[in-house]
Amino acid sequence: MILFLFFVVALALLLEKISLNLPVRNVRYHIGASKYSVEQGEKFYIVTTIENRTKHNISYLRIKERIPSCVRLCGEEGIVSEEEGEHTLFVRKYERVKRSIPVVSYLRGVHPFGKSELSFGDFLGIREISCEKEPTDKILVYPRRIESEKLDRIVNDLMGDITAKSFLHEDPLLVRGYREYTGREPLKSISFLQSAKCMQLMVKEFDHTRTPVANILFDVEFLGDFDHYFEQRETQFSLARMICESFVERGIHHRIITNMCYPEMETRGVNVVEGAGSGGFSRILDLLSIASGAAVCSSGELLSYAKEYFCEGAFLYIAQRDCPEVREELGRYFPGEEGVLYTFFGSEYEEDYRAGAEEKEGGAA
Repeated sequence: MILFLFFVVALALLLEKISLNLPVRNVRYHIGASKYSVEQGEKFYIVTTIENRTKHNISYLRIKERIPSCVRLCGEEGIVSEEEGEHTLFVRKYERVKRSIPVVSYLRGVHPFGKSELSFGDFLGIREISCEKEPTDKILVYPRRIESEKLDRIVNDLMGDITAKSFLHEDPLLVRGYREYTGREPLKSISFLQSAKCMQLMVKEFDHTRTPVANILFDVEFLGDFDHYFEQRETQFSLARMICESFVERGIHHRIITNMCYPEMETRGVNVVEGAGSGGFSRILDLLSIASGAAVCSSGELLSYAKEYFCEGAFLYIAQRDCPEVREELGRYFPGEEGVLYTFFGSEYEEDYRAGAEEKEGGAA
């Protein structure tokens, strides 16, 4: 009888050890978002997948997950905040369990998932063993879309000015041919090389069907007091997004000349991101999403660089707020008629930015 009891106890301890060790090695766990990138207020799903690759049932599995702090769960009574979730499961042998939770986010940026903790219980319900899983997924949230009649009106005027300005200046690189000098052409149009070859004065014929170009000076250096700092900064990013979208719709070549800090930037100073070509706008949108609010160089360095290296096209200036320091820098590098066509400040569209969030939250609730 004693031997039999000893055998039962030994067998139970062995089965307990097996029931604890097998799941740790043979259970596959993954947590991630249903989409790589989302708009603010757009519903998506956090998907958890558990796959039991053993031939034994897992009677007790407790999962403690840490979702990004920017995410809000969509409950039956509206939107609730929750950064940490915990649930228990019974997983049959060779079973694959999938769990989807609807969520939304209202915070621009790239937001990674935190570590998840998996706890397996033995079949006797006495002990449990835990392990941590490091998720690799993340959520990219775009700058918020804002609706503003004032912004639409200014952008429409801006489009006309940029298009008109592209016809006022001849680009010496776009010469389509030569013809005889009639005496009415400006002296700068005379090609002395061709005149020497033809033994008479010849002038250049330019191609006036130029593609309009817009240079967006995106300045994230913070100047002024700290009232409403966060919303004004985020509004600045939204303004850049909306303006670039308008340029894409109108077929206007554009580039962002910026001092914003973002991963994998080419230099620790002024960076230039082209918005034309395949995937140009997508790259700008991604960079506006992941960039921080820190500046890698001053406003003066940004404006000086733009003035020196980009003489073609119109200039736009986007900053967080209007202040004497900003106006002084603009006047120094773009005085008088050389000034930028338009300036956009986050502080001027702060209410529109805030209204965009309230409208989305109200609709989601």
